[in-house]
Order: sequence, then C-alpha cells, then structure tokens
Amino acid sequence: MSGWTEVGLGRMYVEQLFLLACSTDGELAGVVFAEADRQASDVPRLPLVVLRAASDAADVDPLTHWRQRLVPT
Repeated sequence: MSGWTEVGLGRMYVEQLFLLACSTDGELAGVVFAEADRQASDVPRLPLVVLRAASDAADVDPLTHWRQRLVPT
C-alpha cells in the first residue's frame, strides 16, 4: 500500500518490532532490531513511545542514537 509509512500503521509496526527485539534474545533480537531500525528510517515523525521502545531495545540513550543517524559527522 502506497504511503503506509505516513500513517499510524507504519509507526505502530516499527514500535512492535522494537518491542519484539526487547522480548527476544540472542541472534533473533539482533535481527529484529536491525529490521526495526531499517524500517524506522522510512517512517517520518516517530512518536516518543517508539523512540522509547527503540532505546529500551538498544539499551542506549535515544538522543545519542538518533543524532548519530541524522547528523552527519
């Protein structure tokens, strides 16, 4: 469906992927986190709840993570 990332469906999908990464471990957690991170790049205006789930899954400060992704070095 064209434009799916611009509606709540895209944001919810990314959030659920990050939550799934939190609830699994080992190699599967890494694979799911990588997919969530890839999908997050395509979804605009992620709400704080999604960023919080990403932070929990990565166990890092979300501002540091997103600054590294968005601000060229």
